[in-house]
Amino acid sequence: MNIALPSVPAWNGGARWFRCDLSETDSIDNTRPVNRTGSLRGAMIGDNPLTHRCFDPKLIGDNLNYMAPVLCSEPHRAEFVGVYLERDMTWAEFGRANQEVHRRCMALIANFAAVPNNSDLPYRAGSIFYPPSQREWEEGDRGIRCFLWSDDRKLTRSMRGAGPKGLPAI
Repeated sequence: MNIALPSVPAWNGGARWFRCDLSETDSIDNTRPVNRTGSLRGAMIGDNPLTHRCFDPKLIGDNLNYMAPVLCSEPHRAEFVGVYLERDMTWAEFGRANQEVHRRCMALIANFAAVPNNSDLPYRAGSIFYPPSQREWEEGDRGIRCFLWSDDRKLTRSMRGAGPKGLPAI
């Protein structure tokens, strides 16, 4: 979503409006808008392919290259679990807070999967996170998108509410 505001001269002249533009992107890795026909109204309701759900991450060595979206019933290693807001850090501090960010995402994972947030959690799942860009951060977007990561096994269902039996400590 992009917000358009009046220019400075228009604002100084009394213009008090804003416009919210919603666009579809190709993936979570490529945030450029794509050409689309039809409205996005209702696109985030129910089981819609535009919502973040399950992903089969593509790696180059140990580095994440691309998060390929897949149906949760297909083999996958990652699932979107939620967003947390980072209110207290500067961009520079955030860049040095990898462990803290993973800890916060792991808490979201535990809640999402209905498993205890304890010392067994790292044996159940890991985390991947996507922060906003530095420009977005400095403009006020502090939403950190968190994903459950399964390093040792492919999943074939959503881990939402799976509990300890669905997401065992291995």
